[in-house]
Amino acid sequence: MAEAPVAPAAVAENKRLTFEDISRLHERQEEIKRANSSYLGEHPELKNLIADFTAAILMQKPDDVFKFARDHFSVFLKDSTPKDASAVYYGKHVISDRRYEVIITVSDDRSQWLQVVAKDISPHHPTLTAAFSASEVMTVFQMLEPNAVDAASRLSRSLQTKDGELILTDNSHSSPTVEEYDASVKIQAIGRARKQRKEVGHAWGLRIIFSQYM
Repeated sequence: MAEAPVAPAAVAENKRLTFEDISRLHERQEEIKRANSSYLGEHPELKNLIADFTAAILMQKPDDVFKFARDHFSVFLKDSTPKDASAVYYGKHVISDRRYEVIITVSDDRSQWLQVVAKDISPHHPTLTAAFSASEVMTVFQMLEPNAVDAASRLSRSLQTKDGELILTDNSHSSPTVEEYDASVKIQAIGRARKQRKEVGHAWGLRIIFSQYM
């Protein structure tokens, strides 16, 4: 004897979630949210990566967004650790409002004592190079002894670009690290937000006072 077909309403009834199923789904959703929040808290650089990419794409406005994204992030796939045994410094810095990977090597030639390679993090901009003599570096930083490691560390924070060239300045904060720059931007943003809130509060206070006499 053939079984009677199951009515669509009965099938729909069987597929309805029970209270326990819904509770488990909600618990799982909360677990995922907590895990994601924890991960973002442990990796604040993710926000910086997204912000950098958004700024780059809005500046370039490429027709092929996917190709631009591939080229933009491909720089992180390269091994940027200095291979040269003479390298005395490596770090990521903001130089004249652009982000660079900075590699500094030392040469036996005192006229080109510290040699700098600054690779723009965006693949659409050229790599900058420069060489600074021992006398120039030691004079700017008022060094008595030619300590290459110390000089390279100071040099990495004292770079600017002028007419497409790297130059050395006497300002030890002209090229901060990316982390220092991002922290400074956040502090400034917080300061501006506080000032705006005070201004808005003051304006509302004046309105209330004036309304009492009108």
